[in-house]
Amino acid sequence: MSSTAPGTAVAAFLTTIPKVGALIAAIRLLEVMPAGVDIPLLVGVLAAVSMTLGNFAAFWQTDVRRLLGWSTVSQVGYLLLPVAVAGRSDLAVRSLVLYLAGYAVTNLTAFAVVAAFPARRCIADYTGLAARHPLLAGALVVGLLGLVGTPPTVIFFGKLTRFAAAADGGFALLVVIAAVNTVASLFYYLRWLHAYAQLAMPSR
Repeated sequence: MSSTAPGTAVAAFLTTIPKVGALIAAIRLLEVMPAGVDIPLLVGVLAAVSMTLGNFAAFWQTDVRRLLGWSTVSQVGYLLLPVAVAGRSDLAVRSLVLYLAGYAVTNLTAFAVVAAFPARRCIADYTGLAARHPLLAGALVVGLLGLVGTPPTVIFFGKLTRFAAAADGGFALLVVIAAVNTVASLFYYLRWLHAYAQLAMPSR
């Protein structure tokens, strides 16, 4: 097995598990912060910067590990939305837990498939994967569409409740930024999935 496989497993762990505990702790902390401290605004700004920077950087990636890495940066921004409105919206905790559950499953799924093919580093290297390994290819497709938030995935419902929480907490502009970034993220996920669209065509 290539040495890149353990590295991918470590990346999957570091981009998923620590976020769960850290974000739950953050939302609990913000719920008890003094009203005079405008931490929610700071968190909201960090959320906007994280999702926008992550998506912009992911646009130019052809290496699948780097693409997923920058994708996790953008996902942190989405995850910070309910954190920003902790104590302001009753939906904050529920939306964060729902989104974290969906994100953990889909992110680990995508990384697991990548780890199964350590020699396939670039998007182009995945051409032919569906024909040879249909189950793994299907899992990756579900994982990537899940990260976008395509219905009926858990992340889709998590994003709806997260948007509702942010709007309820007075961060309507942040909801707009998040929605625009969600649509923009389709670009680099679909670049990866575009290779699969050609797999059903007979080779020449």
